Amino acid sequence: RGKDRNYNMLHFLYERVLPKETAMKKLPSEMKTLRDMADISLRSLAGEIEVMEKDLDKIVRNAEKLVATDPSSAEKSFNGKVTTFADAHRSKLTKVQRIGEEMNDMFSKVLEFLGEPESADSDEVFGHINDFLNQLERVIIEKESEEEQEKRRTEMVEKAAERKRIEQVKAATARANAPSSSVVGAMASRRSATKPTRKGYLLKLSGGKHRSAKFDRRFFELADAGSLYYYKKEGGKALGAIYLRGISAELDKDDQSMIS
Repeated sequence: RGKDRNYNMLHFLYERVLPKETAMKKLPSEMKTLRDMADISLRSLAGEIEVMEKDLDKIVRNAEKLVATDPSSAEKSFNGKVTTFADAHRSKLTKVQRIGEEMNDMFSKVLEFLGEPESADSDEVFGHINDFLNQLERVIIEKESEEEQEKRRTEMVEKAAERKRIEQVKAATARANAPSSSVVGAMASRRSATKPTRKGYLLKLSGGKHRSAKFDRRFFELADAGSLYYYKKEGGKALGAIYLRGISAELDKDDQSMIS
């Protein structure tokens, strides 16, 4: 017995047998007629036929007694109709009884095939089969639901991994295209010796992981070597440098005050 008390032989059957015998998944639906047999008792059916035969005999006897006590033409006519009614239904019962006997013969073969005792009743035998099919159907629905959930989880993990891979590639590409800190530092140290080609105030978008982005007013100097230095104010200490050599920069089409 396993640690999981909810795990039984039907779960084992689903995991080990059904992947190879996929047609077994249709077994509960394809055996609907057999499952309906669980509500039918051949022994009870035979008993009901016997009761109906006795009731018909009783009806005829009572009609005959009525004629004996009152032999009028009306009573004789009524008795004739009752007899005709009983004979017609006896004929139908005989057909039903014949069908019941054929069903009993077939059921005896089923009992022999299943190794059940001859005394077993049909509702008991087919009831066990129906219980098995009901449990199998529940396990199939349960496992298919688990597989669908696992499939969705796997897809989500794969998509997340793909997004992370794309972000890593973008980050690696950005690092490869950006100058190293030593190069930026050297550029900043040489800015005083380099005459700027352009200078003036611009709004720089700042922000980071732990604070929201905003625009700060900074003083910029563009050196002829391709570096764009920025300061908190003109004549102050350089806060950093952006290497623009080989980078395409132009005014934003929608906002001419923005450089993208």
